[in-house]
Amino acid sequence: SSGINAEYGGHAALYKSMLKRNEWYYWYTMMLGCCIHLNKYRDALILSVAGLSSLLMDSSDPRISKNIQVQTVYLAALLGYNECVSETIGSLLYNNPHVTGIWNLFYTVSHRLTRPRLHRLGVRWLCKNKNDFNGLFYNGLHTYRHKHFNAGITFYRQCLAQRPQDPNVYFHLMLFYLHWVSSKNADISKRRHEFVVQAVACAFMFHQLRGPCQETLYNLGRCYHALGLRHFATIYYKRAMSVPSSVPRSVQEQLDSMTEDRGQGLEPLEMNDIDHIREVVYNLCEVYKASGSDHLARQLLYQHCVI
Repeated sequence: SSGINAEYGGHAALYKSMLKRNEWYYWYTMMLGCCIHLNKYRDALILSVAGLSSLLMDSSDPRISKNIQVQTVYLAALLGYNECVSETIGSLLYNNPHVTGIWNLFYTVSHRLTRPRLHRLGVRWLCKNKNDFNGLFYNGLHTYRHKHFNAGITFYRQCLAQRPQDPNVYFHLMLFYLHWVSSKNADISKRRHEFVVQAVACAFMFHQLRGPCQETLYNLGRCYHALGLRHFATIYYKRAMSVPSSVPRSVQEQLDSMTEDRGQGLEPLEMNDIDHIREVVYNLCEVYKASGSDHLARQLLYQHCVI
C-alpha cells in the first residue's frame, strides 16, 4: 500500500505542476455541473467524493473544501442516502452554523428520516444558542410540520425581533396563523378573528418587503382564499395574472451577493422557474367554480393550463 500511495502522490504532484488548484477546482465544477444538467446524479456523487478525497483539491482556501463537502452531502441526500447523510450533516452544521444553505439541507434530511435523532440535534443547538436565527427558524419549521402552531409562532416572533425586515419570516408567520385559524382547536375560538387580522397583516408585510410582483400578489390571493374571502382573493389573483413574471427585488439582491462572493457570473434564472401563472389560474378557477361560473373556469383552464 505504501508503494501505491507513493505512486499516487507522484501523479498528484505531476498534475499539480500542470494546473493550479483554482484551475482544477474550476474544471471540477464544470464537470459537476454537466453531470447535474444531464441528471446523472450518481456520476456527480462519485465525482464529488473523488474531489473530496483528492490531493489535487487540497487548497489553503477553506471555501473550496467546504463547497465540495456540501456538494457531496447534497448529492447524497438527492439520491436518497439519508442514513449516510445523517452521519455527516451534524458535524457540517456545527462547523458552519451561519450558512443558511446547510440549515436548509439539514431540514430536508431530517424531514425525510423518521428517526428523531437529527431533530434532537437541532433542539440541542438551540438550547446552547438561544438567540441563533437559523436555529429558531429550523425549529419553527419542525413545529409547523407537527402542527404545534403556538410554539412555532413563538419561534418566528423571536426571529422577527432579530430581523424585522426579512420577508420570509412574515411569510411563515402568515402560514402559521392561517393553519391555526383553519384548525378545529377549541382553545382559539375566542381569538380566531384576532389571528385572521394577524395573518392578513403578515401577508401585506410580506408583499411590502418582497416588493410588488406576481409571487406576492399570488400569496395575498391565497391568504384571502384560505380565509374564505373569495371576493378579495379574486382581486389579487387577477392582479397576479396581469403582472409579468420577474425576479423579486430581494431575490435579485441575494443573487447579486452570491455573484460577488463566487467571483464569477451565475446563470440567469429561467422565467419558467418563477412563473406562477398556472397556480394563479387554477386557484382562480376554483373560486369561479365555487360561485357557479363553470364556463369562466373552463375558459381560463383552456387558455393557460392546457399543454
